[in-house]
Amino acid sequence: MSNSNHEILFNFLSHLKRRNYSPNSITLYNFVVTSFIDQIDPLPLTQVKYIHVQKYFQDLKNINKAVTVNTHRSILSVLYKFMKIKLGYAGSNPIDKLSKQKVTVDTDKNRIE
Repeated sequence: MSNSNHEILFNFLSHLKRRNYSPNSITLYNFVVTSFIDQIDPLPLTQVKYIHVQKYFQDLKNINKAVTVNTHRSILSVLYKFMKIKLGYAGSNPIDKLSKQKVTVDTDKNRIE
């Protein structure tokens, strides 16, 4: 993880703590952002383009359910909004171009897939 990515992640998690996010939520946000950073490494978060996001989510869709993919999408979108508002990031949010995955409910088993 590059130093700038590490710094952004640290600031983001500190922001979540100040906003009274639960420890479990902070752990999940940390996991998702770290997974994304590992995928794009050594690219800084500030230089991510839609093509990088597409690759990450394509890999994610191959091994996860739509609910998980949507969770990653939401968390990464919050990260880029944080970067724009709190850190002065001037780029566009590359996550915004993604559409949410359709979530289906198996009515026989009453569970989400």
